[in-house]
Amino acid sequence: MKWFMDLKISAKLITGFMIVAIITATVGVVGIINIRAIEKSDTELYENMTVPISELADISTQFQRSRVNVRDMILTSDPLMVKEHSDKIAQRQADIAKGLETYNKTLVSASMRGLYDDLVKKNAIYGQQIAKVSELEKQGKDAEAIALMSETGSTGIASRELQDALANIITVKLEDAKIKSADNTKRANSTTVIMMIVILVGIFIAIGLGVFLSSIISKPIKLLTEVANKLASGEVDVDDSVKRKTKDEIGSLMGSFERMVENVRDQVNVTEKIAAGDLSVLVNVKSDKDILGKKLVEMQNTIKALMNETDQLEIATREGKLNTRANASAFSGGWGTLVGGINNLMDTLGGHIDSMPSPVMLIDKDFTILYMNKNGTDLLSTTQKQIVGTKCYDSFKTSDCKTANCACAMAMQQGQRISRETDAHPLGMNLDIMYTAIPLKDDKNQVIGAMELVVDQTAIMNAARVAAKQARYQDKETVKLLDNIENLAQGKLQCNSKIEATDEDTKAIGEMFSNIYKSFEESLYAMSAYVTETAKVLTEMSKGNLDLEIKGDYKGDFVEIKSSVNLIIDSLNEVLGDMNNASGQVAAGSRQVSDSAQALSQGSTEQASAIEELTASMEEISTQTRLNATNATQANELALAAKEGATKGNEHMKGMLKAMDDINEGSTNIFKIIKVIDEIAFQTNILALNAAVEAARAGQHGKGFAVVAEEVRNLAARSANAAKETTGLIEGSMKKVEGGTKIANETAIALSQIVEGVTKVTNLVGEIATASNEQALGINQANQGILQVSDVVQTNSATAEESAAASEELSSQAELLREQVSRFKLKKTTGSSYKGFENLNPEVLRMIEDLTQKNKSSFSSIRHGYAEVAATSNKPKISLSDGEYGKY
Repeated sequence: MKWFMDLKISAKLITGFMIVAIITATVGVVGIINIRAIEKSDTELYENMTVPISELADISTQFQRSRVNVRDMILTSDPLMVKEHSDKIAQRQADIAKGLETYNKTLVSASMRGLYDDLVKKNAIYGQQIAKVSELEKQGKDAEAIALMSETGSTGIASRELQDALANIITVKLEDAKIKSADNTKRANSTTVIMMIVILVGIFIAIGLGVFLSSIISKPIKLLTEVANKLASGEVDVDDSVKRKTKDEIGSLMGSFERMVENVRDQVNVTEKIAAGDLSVLVNVKSDKDILGKKLVEMQNTIKALMNETDQLEIATREGKLNTRANASAFSGGWGTLVGGINNLMDTLGGHIDSMPSPVMLIDKDFTILYMNKNGTDLLSTTQKQIVGTKCYDSFKTSDCKTANCACAMAMQQGQRISRETDAHPLGMNLDIMYTAIPLKDDKNQVIGAMELVVDQTAIMNAARVAAKQARYQDKETVKLLDNIENLAQGKLQCNSKIEATDEDTKAIGEMFSNIYKSFEESLYAMSAYVTETAKVLTEMSKGNLDLEIKGDYKGDFVEIKSSVNLIIDSLNEVLGDMNNASGQVAAGSRQVSDSAQALSQGSTEQASAIEELTASMEEISTQTRLNATNATQANELALAAKEGATKGNEHMKGMLKAMDDINEGSTNIFKIIKVIDEIAFQTNILALNAAVEAARAGQHGKGFAVVAEEVRNLAARSANAAKETTGLIEGSMKKVEGGTKIANETAIALSQIVEGVTKVTNLVGEIATASNEQALGINQANQGILQVSDVVQTNSATAEESAAASEELSSQAELLREQVSRFKLKKTTGSSYKGFENLNPEVLRMIEDLTQKNKSSFSSIRHGYAEVAATSNKPKISLSDGEYGKY
């Protein structure tokens, strides 16, 4: 170092600054190297961890979207939508495969390779199962597709396994990323430590260099100054060390003051040792005038006292005695200010601990409280002075105190932080707490106590207990509600609406279930009323009673059922009423025609007797001929009227057939309604399956919802079965209507036969009219006239017998129709016994009524009646006046 000491002062300063610059450059280089290493590690974290996790997230998203597409494909019935969803599923599978290929490029560990291979395998299995579901949907096999997608189906199992594999590999990847991030943090921390060490070393070197430079410059000057001062004061006791040692400016000056330096060498040596921290050095005060020596001794004693106070304060702090303070009054000047500052620092530390929102205390290994913050003393209603020295377990009284579960005991035994939850009972209170114990160690790393932090969790635990109570109450009421729904599915319309007793915690839930049961009871009451009234009406209809209708105030879809049943009843009443009226009219007409034919037959017989008397009285023959012609004309009119009535009866029968077709159409509409119910049940079943799939997706948290979905699905199945049974009953009714239609067709055929018979009667009556003309011609030819009159009489008799036989047949057919209709009780109507004859001529109607009465009188009465009819009728007839008689 001789060469350095011989340098000029400027050269020494430049050399010192260059050394400081080199140290600064070293710090920068070390920092840059470590920053580059951290940057490289962060790049690896991004490329090998973050990017793969993003790829896995995309794969998971595509997987969940494919499940949504599968659900939509099952729910839709449109082939085009099925194909569209199938194409989307295929695209999702392709995207998943592409994502797996990209992820494969980022694999770096063998364990992750195994998880990746398992994921690829399960994705392939899932793709095969989804392909099966798509194929079944394209073939319209919804039930089989739903079975595969169910919780126990192969596709459902494959879906859960793929989802678990994705979750597992993402979890492992996140753990790897966490480890990598922790490594980066560790490296950053180590880099920080290294740089701090290098910086501190640089600082110490710079300070040392500065001290060194200042020392080699100031020390000689100081020595020279002291020597000069001593010389100025007359003190000439200098040491031989003050001599020229260097060739710089100071050396030159030292050469001049060598003798002065020798006098103060001892004091300088003592000062250097004290400055170096050696307080054991002996200061030699050479004389009473040696002020420097005396002050050195005083400074040495002050520093020793300050070190002693600091050591005592440090020991107390390590032991947790945060209330201990140094004696600042024992020092004066700056030393007293320094000690006061240390005390203020301890006060600030205690204030920060007191401001913490939770109780904090420090204890020794015997669980004696050394310190407790203000929050803790306020909780215990005590003071710092009163609590210090007591046992912690006598204050908080937790269930862990004096047991192996005590976190403080465990922390002091294991030398690490321990946290636990327990109950505490300070001053008789009941608290739920979480407390954390941190071991306290001395300068030899030996555990000497623990710090305990207490957090009050009473409100949180009470809220958790209330939530658990509400959940149990809701579970009970939900089970009861499901039982009521099950009873409804089984056709039982009784409801157990009594809710469990509630308290303040469950009052709101109880009110909610009370409202649910109230609405449920109202629905059951309305449904029961609908079913009861409809069943009663249908039972009466099956017994033949059609004089009734559904009158209840129905709502919703039940309005259509009410309207359909009432429409069926009205249609049946109208058709059967028309059939009853038509059969009565036909029977009345046939009886009247029969009576007329019998009267005609009787008249023909008596006319034969009159012909025997023809030779006795020509006038009587003439009168009989007129009467015969008149009767023939009236019989012709009656036959025409009977034909018209039979024709109308046939038309009414056609109307009845049309009404029965309307009944059949109404039954078909009911069948359609039942089919809609069946479709609703099927859609409910699909929705239940969808809910089961979503519940399976939710995992453990979706089990309760899966049970409800299964119950809804069972109810849908029962609704479908009920719809099928109702369909069977309606099909039976339709078959019965078809049988009634067949009988009505047979009746229509019988009416057609009646029309044909009436036509024959009309023809026969026409022949009677011809015979009457022939009788007139026979009168002109006397001998042949008698024979012709006899033939005419025989013809009239035969015709009358045929008319009577045809009328009897018509009457029997009408009676058969009335018997068929009489089984039904119809709604009351009013009208004439001759309903359907309103369009007949009043004279003809009166004649039909008169014929019934005349059938009971003698032939003379009949003849008299015929004469009156012939004299008063305005209808076309054979003219037999005196003016025209000559032509016969």
